[in-house]
Amino acid sequence: LERGRHFEVLETSVKEDRVRARCLVPPPPISQGNSSNGEEKERHRSAGYQNGYISLANAVSGSTGVSPVPLGAYVAVADCGCPVTEGARLDTKMREVLVRGTCFEVTATRIEEGVVRGLVAWGGFVSLFAPGSGVPSKSSNSNTSNSNGTNGAKQNFTKHGNIRADGGINFAMPVPLGQYSIIYPHGLPVTAGFSRHTPIKTKLKLDDIVEVVETRVEDGKVRGRLSAIICAAGISRGWISIFDPSCRWAKFVGRDSSGNGNGGSGK
Repeated sequence: LERGRHFEVLETSVKEDRVRARCLVPPPPISQGNSSNGEEKERHRSAGYQNGYISLANAVSGSTGVSPVPLGAYVAVADCGCPVTEGARLDTKMREVLVRGTCFEVTATRIEEGVVRGLVAWGGFVSLFAPGSGVPSKSSNSNTSNSNGTNGAKQNFTKHGNIRADGGINFAMPVPLGQYSIIYPHGLPVTAGFSRHTPIKTKLKLDDIVEVVETRVEDGKVRGRLSAIICAAGISRGWISIFDPSCRWAKFVGRDSSGNGNGGSGK
């Protein structure tokens, strides 16, 4: 597998000093130069998925050559919104469209037709990104719904997502883990649980720096779970509100100490 290839992990096990994974590998993306070549697209569709085993990490040293697709909070960035479909396949019935800027929570991921799809916490699947240039496309009428409401994610993605440096396309972006600076001047509550309605343990002051180790979404607001913080009551842990589409209480200032982004899904 070349650098940048995506695959789906089905199960993991430890063999001696290696973490091994049984994986499903989709065909490589269609090159940009051949993206309009019908014969090339047909070969790509017929290539099918391959399966086998791969070493994910050294169980002793922790070194690894792969990184997981994040789970947790995402923000829709596609100009025309992100269609949420009832099933994981791209051609299943569309339930709704998440407008640009909508915050939503992804609880699992998988690959369908070369597109990384996320299971939304409240139900349905959304396209997160398309690696490389292997993007499913349809004719010029792809932006109109059919009578069954199955236009969904099989529209011409290149008109709606953000082009990445590697030629891929982002439809939604994960909220990063790491250090955040408090920009709310009136004392930002740290609650005991994920919900904003759980008891308040302490309040953070303007310019306090905290480390967010997990993100989720509640009522459209991105919530972050903090690593241990030192306050008047001693060492404390809890959750804060980071932002929603109309307001921000903390801003991202740097990655966590491991240099990683959000939590993982096994892709």
